[in-house]
Formats: sequence, structure tokens, C-alpha cells
Amino acid sequence: MLNFIFEIADSIDLDLTPLIVKRLCMRLFGRSGSQDIIVATFGQKGRQHRSRDNTPAILDEIASRYRLAAQSCQASTLSDIESVKKHYQTGIRAVRNREK
Repeated sequence: MLNFIFEIADSIDLDLTPLIVKRLCMRLFGRSGSQDIIVATFGQKGRQHRSRDNTPAILDEIASRYRLAAQSCQASTLSDIESVKKHYQTGIRAVRNREK
């Protein structure tokens, strides 16, 4: 999710803050993501001003523009996760069978 958000930000010069990232993740993926990771990645110590991009209208427009690409990205990621799980489980079964 965050890689996708980075790509969006680079392409449209988005002023990313943890709140914007959380709201975009929710609009694009239906999930808010890990607050700890989002703050560690996008938080800026001592930042005083609010992002110019933190309005519902702007976030809704961004989400509608990138929704299909986000869904494709999410489907690909979930497929990759499933593939890794299957490969891992196959490896575990092989080790257990050798131990018998």
C-alpha cells in the first residue's frame, strides 16, 4: 500500500503526512494501514503546518483517479502473499516428511 502511495505522491507532488496517507489508504484499499509504520515513514518531527492536500475533496479526487490501479496493485500483492504462503507450507511439509 505504501509503495503505491509513494508512486502517487511522486506523480502529483502530494504533500504527504501520516493523516493523508491513512485517509488515502482507507479510500483506496479499505484499510488504514499500520499507524506505527505510517507515522515512522511519513511523520516529520516539529512539523507545524497542515498539509495543503488534506481536504476531503482533494483526497476523493485522488482516490477516484487511482482507484483501479490501487485495486490492481492490491490484487497483485494478495496473490504474491498467497504464493509465498503456499511455497512456505510446501517447504514445511517437506521438512516434516524427512523427519519421519
